[in-house]
Amino acid sequence: MKKLLILLTAVIMYFSAYSIIYPNTFSPDTVVDKNSAQVVAEDQEAEVAYNNGIKLLSEKKFKEAIEEFNKAILAKPKFDKAFFNRGSAKVELNDLQGALNDYDEALKVNSEMGNAYFSRGHLKFTMNKYPEALEDFNLAKTKNFKEVGVFYYSGVCKFQAADYKGAVDEYSEALKYKTDYAYAYNDRGSAKKQLEDMDGAIADYTKAIELDKNLYIAYNNRGSCKRKKNDFEGAVKDYDEAIKIKADYHVAINNRGSARYELKNYKEAIEDFNKAISIKSDYEYAYNNLGTAYFKLEQYNESIKALDKAIQLKPDYGFAYMNRGNSKEMNRDVEGACADWKKAAELGVKNAQSFTSGCK
Repeated sequence: MKKLLILLTAVIMYFSAYSIIYPNTFSPDTVVDKNSAQVVAEDQEAEVAYNNGIKLLSEKKFKEAIEEFNKAILAKPKFDKAFFNRGSAKVELNDLQGALNDYDEALKVNSEMGNAYFSRGHLKFTMNKYPEALEDFNLAKTKNFKEVGVFYYSGVCKFQAADYKGAVDEYSEALKYKTDYAYAYNDRGSAKKQLEDMDGAIADYTKAIELDKNLYIAYNNRGSCKRKKNDFEGAVKDYDEAIKIKADYHVAINNRGSARYELKNYKEAIEDFNKAISIKSDYEYAYNNLGTAYFKLEQYNESIKALDKAIQLKPDYGFAYMNRGNSKEMNRDVEGACADWKKAAELGVKNAQSFTSGCK
């Protein structure tokens, strides 16, 4: 009987659900002072319509605001601020392509509009076009648009590109502009975690929690760092805190089960994995973990059932094949075990190939 390797998969939420800092806002400083005698007569119609549009935009009357910006642009075809704010109104109405077109037009007229580069970048960011968004954020910085949002979102883009050192630098810059920004601390912690700086990550997650006691993702993330440091009891406490704040947080429930598994509390681990599945029925990682916990309790049929479901949900789930092969071997299904180990090896699971050495 070969020594079995149990592979437990844990899911970690690395960064925040990006809280929007500047949700497509207009710039109040662009409103023309109605008491001023500085308005050029030939542009007066455009300026009046533009001011009306700004007022309607501030009142969240987006369709009406667009109509006024249309009038302003008709009267003054190269009205950069009107294009910019019309784009912002279109974002609110979910006309994303129209908004991109307007930001493009604003920048054709005035290539120095740092806020337009930022807004266009942020829109691309929400469309998951991270490399393009980062280009715009960098352009915004060159136009002296240096506010917390441009650095924070640059950090997220770099994180997505696996440039974790660059992400740390961007988040650090964001924190210079907003020292109490809990999300930036949380996300910088996640970048540090990817760089294997667990102590630095824990310090950042702790700071995020101090700033926002209800930031449940920071508790979950800190717990996962503690697991990496083999502080499983400390991890369970952090997952507990996350779940207290958000009772249906299936990620933390699954992760708490993984920590309990490491503490050999297999029955409690099974309770957590089943609870996570009850919240998210297609949660393949929890099914895999459930299978490994049943294996430890020598309940091989239950283990195989759970792993069957994990593979059904994710047909290329190499670890689940590996684990199912282990359970099948213990169930004296050598042929089935070999088939699963071979599949795991095909899918790139380390050590799976060595398990197939005795297979036909």
